[in-house]
Amino acid sequence: MDDLIYELMDEYKAKFGDIFPRMMMMSAPDEEVVAAIRQCLDTGQPFDPGLPDDAIV
Repeated sequence: MDDLIYELMDEYKAKFGDIFPRMMMMSAPDEEVVAAIRQCLDTGQPFDPGLPDDAIV
């Protein structure tokens, strides 16, 4: 599964010019991370963690 995640993260970086924010999904199972990255790639929208604009990250 790690190879798939790394492959998808490379695709994400190529498409959006930035790395996928894996640390924001640190406690999520690998399957959920894969699904999130695929959704971003399929929709053409970068990952949105749903944080308020004034959140400190």
